[in-house]
Amino acid sequence: MIALISPVYRRFAKVASFLQGQLRLLHLRLKHGSALRMHRSVRIGSNVLISIRNGGRVEMGEGVLIRDGASLNANGGAILLGAGSFINRNSSINSQKSVELAANVLVGENAAIYDHDHLIEAGGTVARNTFTVDPVSIGEGAWICTGVVVLKGTRAGRNAVIAAGAIVKGEVEDNTILIQKRTSIFRKHASIPQG
Repeated sequence: MIALISPVYRRFAKVASFLQGQLRLLHLRLKHGSALRMHRSVRIGSNVLISIRNGGRVEMGEGVLIRDGASLNANGGAILLGAGSFINRNSSINSQKSVELAANVLVGENAAIYDHDHLIEAGGTVARNTFTVDPVSIGEGAWICTGVVVLKGTRAGRNAVIAAGAIVKGEVEDNTILIQKRTSIFRKHASIPQG
């Protein structure tokens, strides 16, 4: 008897999970309207945050998969996820201008992608609501590994690999693996009293 219940339960669990996913997608479509465009094959895990404000937009191509706990924040900018792209658990993409992932880009767990920085004013004061922006583009088939931070102005080429824990800003050429060796660099901050 138990042997018969197990396959039935597994089938029921799969159907329930599928329906939960479809409800999440419907809720997002109703909430964001035309600012959110998704192919019908997009799959989104639980606790995924999609925030679209100030004229921002998010587009997801065919077969995009976003795992649990990830976040997409388009605050006046565009987030474009190409077909077959994958965003793993607890990763975030934040745009005030443009973040574009081409087809089949993989983003590992706990990665963060930003197309903006807070402005640092004269005297070292960090502006709370003033930003400098520069688009980010990640080429087809690239892999952004676990714990990577991608900063504004980054352009990673086709099949580029940015190794775990790297902090990247600038150009990463096609078919290149970026590995960062860590060294500590200490600089004096302008607003810290010397003495």
